[in-house]
Amino acid sequence: MEYLFYCTVAIYLVMGGFVFKKWHQFLDRDPSMSSQRKSLFRAVLAFMTILWPIIVPISYMELLNSQLLVDNF
Repeated sequence: MEYLFYCTVAIYLVMGGFVFKKWHQFLDRDPSMSSQRKSLFRAVLAFMTILWPIIVPISYMELLNSQLLVDNF
């Protein structure tokens, strides 16, 4: 049981770091963003990185539900 917990934490940290890195690269490439907007984006990015294990499954379930509705018509 302990092994499963450590594996889950490791996967969370690796994926969280990956998501944070990719979006931070996106932020750095945008020259049109003001410094205030970049600060706000970084705060949202940190919040999103922390909550991605909750957000991704919910988004996936919404996608599946919308696909099921399209298939039923």
